[in-house]
Formats: sequence, C-alpha cells, structure tokens
Amino acid sequence: MPDESSTADVNYSWKEVVSILDAVLFVLFACTLVASMLGCFLKAALNPKPN
Repeated sequence: MPDESSTADVNYSWKEVVSILDAVLFVLFACTLVASMLGCFLKAALNPKPN
C-alpha cells in the first residue's frame, strides 16, 4: 500500500511541476515579448527619425 500512495504522490508532483514550468515559460515569453516591444518603442521615442 505505501508504494501505491508514494507513486500517486510522485505522479501528482510531476504534473504539478509540469504545470508550474509551463506557467513560468509562458510568463518569461510574455515578459520578453513586452520588453522587446517596449525597447523598440522607447528607442523610437528617444531617437525620433527625421521625416
């Protein structure tokens, strides 16, 4: 019986870790995208190109 419960705990922890990693990767991707967009916007605002 203890083996089965430990196996269930391991499976739950693995799924939890995968979901957390998925969320972390999504947040990192979103932050990188927003940072790049803000960087381009700030660069254009600080260095306006003459028309």
